Amino acid sequence: MSTIRDQLEEITFVHSPYVIICEYIPLGPNQFDYLTKALSAYKRDELFITSLVDLNPHEPCFEVGEDIAYITIMDFIEGEYIRFRTNIKFKEEKGIRQEERLGVSIYESGTIFYSTKIKGCLEEQSNPRLESLSEDISLDKLARIVVDLMEDSSSLMHCILTAYQKRILNVVYPRSHERYYERKKLAVIITDKIIYEGKELTEKIKEQEDLELLIYKDSGFRREIQQILGDIEGGLMVGKDIIVKCRDGLLILAKDGTVEEYKTVLRYVLPLMALDEFYSHVFARIWVIWDGIDEFRKALEQAERGGSISELRVWLSKILSDVVILTNVDYIVKYSLRKIKADYAKFKGRGSLSPAHKAIIDLVDPGYVLNIVKEKIRATRSILDSFKMDIDGLTDLIGSFLEKEMKELREAMYESIEKQTNILELEHAENESLEMIELLSGGLLIAELLSLIFTWLGTVYGWGLRGWEYLLIVIITIVFAILLKRLVSMVVAKAGKDSRTKNMFLK
Repeated sequence: MSTIRDQLEEITFVHSPYVIICEYIPLGPNQFDYLTKALSAYKRDELFITSLVDLNPHEPCFEVGEDIAYITIMDFIEGEYIRFRTNIKFKEEKGIRQEERLGVSIYESGTIFYSTKIKGCLEEQSNPRLESLSEDISLDKLARIVVDLMEDSSSLMHCILTAYQKRILNVVYPRSHERYYERKKLAVIITDKIIYEGKELTEKIKEQEDLELLIYKDSGFRREIQQILGDIEGGLMVGKDIIVKCRDGLLILAKDGTVEEYKTVLRYVLPLMALDEFYSHVFARIWVIWDGIDEFRKALEQAERGGSISELRVWLSKILSDVVILTNVDYIVKYSLRKIKADYAKFKGRGSLSPAHKAIIDLVDPGYVLNIVKEKIRATRSILDSFKMDIDGLTDLIGSFLEKEMKELREAMYESIEKQTNILELEHAENESLEMIELLSGGLLIAELLSLIFTWLGTVYGWGLRGWEYLLIVIITIVFAILLKRLVSMVVAKAGKDSRTKNMFLK
């Protein structure tokens, strides 16, 4: 049941279609070998997979909830492919009921196929009890099913891929593992009956118009196909079969039991189309990186005029990381292209191609796609090399700015140290002055006391030193000041020694 509240104008229906989704993910032999071990492909195992992480590994149970897929390995050839069936149990939007089983084929070249047959879609009626499954599915509803399959296949692969591959996908398709952020895939719809405006498509073409007019004029058929497969690029009829090629896939009407023939040729043709699609997004990311370098250069100019450049180093490191990732992808893609090209040449060299095979080859033109991918790889490599040179220059520039900042910081530090030294010298002079004043004050106090004593002795006993008492007062005052100063110095020295001894004991 759809959760979108709308009124659909359903004019095109397909009968119980096969849906094949194809994408390219950079693997390479090492990553493919790791993948086979992670899936226990050697054992032909059955296992559950989930993107959740066990945060309590010491516990005997691990609760995964609804985000889980059940995998059964069907076939495996080392260094070639893994094929398995999966029953996906990912959480759906409220109100949606579906059973989702996919066949998945992962090739060492990085090509991944997801396939399923849609047996029926629920018809909405006014009375819920009368709801039933219909094998004739409108393209409006099929578009939603295909989008859901693309999203679930991305979630499935997110559970399987290594952290490095996820990093690659995050560079090429940012946030693609999140809901509503889908990475681009090719879709192929194969059916044995298409109903358009109440009639079978082949009959309608014979009665009213040829295929060219139907797919190129502004018709309801064209609009509905394009909402699933993108802009229409061509089409042809092979006997009773109809093939429509679009920017993002193919629509195939197989009337004469040629479904398996189409599946066979698509196995060798779709990888080239998926690789071409992948590199289109790589180029898009390259221009994003280019814009990022330009913005970085402007920010660096502002920092040169007085701002801080510490944060810019992190920014430049992120840009360099993306460039390195894309450079590594370039090596992997060259390996994948050799594998895909060899497989296609082997298929075409059989010499017994059926009309269905030739029709797909004529529409897709793999030789042309192959040359386009080669040129994209060559251009990408050249641009990435220029990015590295540009980043190296910016790194050197940041280094010179950092040296300038460090020099200014050192000069400021030396100036601060000099000021602190001057302040300490002034404080030392003031301390000595205060100490002298205190000693003189103490000496004067002694002199005053001695004067009073001598005056009392002369008054009471008539005893005097005939003026020598003043010289005696001065001498006693000086001696007392010297003794007092020595006593203070000894006390301060002993206190410092005790403090150092205590600190050494604590250490």
